Amino acid sequence: VCSSDLAAVVTAYVWAGRGTPEAAQDDPSTTPSTSQTTSSGSTAPALTAEQVRRQMDSFITGYISTVTSDPRAAFDQLTPEFQDQSNGFSGYMGWWGKVRSAKVTSIQSDPSDLTVAYSVDYVMKSGARTSDQIRLQLERLDDRYLIAGEA
Repeated sequence: VCSSDLAAVVTAYVWAGRGTPEAAQDDPSTTPSTSQTTSSGSTAPALTAEQVRRQMDSFITGYISTVTSDPRAAFDQLTPEFQDQSNGFSGYMGWWGKVRSAKVTSIQSDPSDLTVAYSVDYVMKSGARTSDQIRLQLERLDDRYLIAGEA
């Protein structure tokens, strides 16, 4: 899916289109809670779909607010495989090094498959402004999320 060039890094963060039903239409009162098995094999406390959705929303919002102020910390929120697909930190900075600020304007997380679709407004260091729609695949690792790639 991803090539090893800079375009792959940009594509990963500027992925247009959503393709998943809006998870916000789910009624959390009718969604059964389930336990989640973490990568270490332990079972995390049961969470409702709404709780997972809120965690995912918070993760992405936090990631976007961190990426321009502390790109190294944001890069560490990618799985090792996606870090490699991004050509390491220097490849990652090929895109993010051009961004002055980024702000999530809408977000739709789907707890059933750990995908998140969101709209983001960028202000580039050049002064240009742009908006994009992005869809990412998350991975849960113990008690936190990581970005695993394009969804």
